Amino acid sequence: MKPDKKLWSNYFFILIILIVFMCFFSSSTSPLFDNCYGMDSAYYRFIGLSILKGKTPYLDVWENKGPVFYLIQAIGALNGTRNGKISLIFPMQIFALAVSIFFLERIDFVFHVNGKRRMLRFTLFIVCSLPLLALTMAGGNLTEEWSLPFISCSLYFFAKYAGKNKSADNSLESKNFDHPRSYAFIHGINFAMVAFIRINNAITICAGIIVIGIGLMIRKQWKNLFENFCFGLAGITVIAFPVFIWFLSKHALGEMLYVNYIYGFKYADVISHNYLSVHDMIVRFFPMALSCLLILIHLLKEREVRLIDFISLAIVAANTCFFVIQSSFLHYFTIIIPVFLFVLIIYLRPADIPGLILIIAFSAFLVPDCRKMISDSFRDNQNPEFPTAKLYVPKSERNSMIAIGVQPEIYLIDGMFPCSRFAAFQLGLFYIEPKFKDEFITSLETEKPVWIVVPRGGNLPYPDIQNIIDTEYSVNFSEIHYAFYRRNN
Repeated sequence: MKPDKKLWSNYFFILIILIVFMCFFSSSTSPLFDNCYGMDSAYYRFIGLSILKGKTPYLDVWENKGPVFYLIQAIGALNGTRNGKISLIFPMQIFALAVSIFFLERIDFVFHVNGKRRMLRFTLFIVCSLPLLALTMAGGNLTEEWSLPFISCSLYFFAKYAGKNKSADNSLESKNFDHPRSYAFIHGINFAMVAFIRINNAITICAGIIVIGIGLMIRKQWKNLFENFCFGLAGITVIAFPVFIWFLSKHALGEMLYVNYIYGFKYADVISHNYLSVHDMIVRFFPMALSCLLILIHLLKEREVRLIDFISLAIVAANTCFFVIQSSFLHYFTIIIPVFLFVLIIYLRPADIPGLILIIAFSAFLVPDCRKMISDSFRDNQNPEFPTAKLYVPKSERNSMIAIGVQPEIYLIDGMFPCSRFAAFQLGLFYIEPKFKDEFITSLETEKPVWIVVPRGGNLPYPDIQNIIDTEYSVNFSEIHYAFYRRNN
């Protein structure tokens, strides 16, 4: 899998593009935006910081993402969570994206003759996909972004398996080769990593594995199928076993499993669709539509179906069906980018001018949105969310507070720590899981935090929580969007 030494200059050029791209579009972690931390990203970074302080995810700080994701956030918080001094999470993001691109380039190497023309074409695909990544990554440091290296790795091994012995019969019914057990082991690791980041993001890996499994059954290669199952399970175990042991030692295994695999389905059932304009539909579904079109055109031209065609069709169809059901948030669609590139690499030839024009036009269509995103980020950076909180909240009182319906970025202010494990997004959380509201109210009554921070200009939708604030607290100071209440006594 070692690339030609001549390609290192091309890799370096692409790496420079990725670094510049991340500086401008990962606004929640980029050193260019020292006052921008995003919403979800800020909370995830706070959870990572909490782990370094000995807190246990789900028990001490509640959120519904996977444990591997929070381990990534903890590593990223090792040198702090402030953007101004380049927090470790930022170079980690660049590395993860570069690894994803590397695996995709290796797919290109499997299916096409090496040379400058191939690399130029690949670079064009990468550049044209960056505007879509800029929009879907939504400021960066979300679960979908961190899933990309593992998705891309599995796509590479799907392609390598389907693309070997290209001169031989490579259809689904072919009996020319077994599926390597080592590949199954790698897919098991990739699946487990993504499942412990956000299980929905594993749909691409699952679709490819299912096609390979069906192929082995059609070939009646039962021994190879069983070996692959065992090695795939071993790969999953390599990741799952230490995760389970750690949470078991913290008496939080049941909570972790509940949050990720029961609450997650409740969340998906409640939040699945938003109204989408024509523009939104194009941004979200054009890559999958073009992918389907390219595959179908190839099949009509060649009049045969290879194993790679079955794998590609299954992956594109699975992602399309998933996003028809779950299209609420644009950042969900980040995981289609390696799939889109996978299809472009395999099915779009340099001579296919109409296809090249389409992807360039789609990229150009997204550029105005990207320019607006950069403009908004620089504007937000000039208007920090909490400009005076450090001045008015004494350090000795910052660990006795809770923010309700407030940007979680507040917890990245030095010393701010919530008195309840439900530290952010409470209003949506209580709607999905009403029993958590009672626990939250109990924590307010028993912990009696010195400070409660809420949005300005309106009552909370829960009268019992609002009553505690009205009777026991008074406004001490206000900022642009938020009111800081201090306990009366």
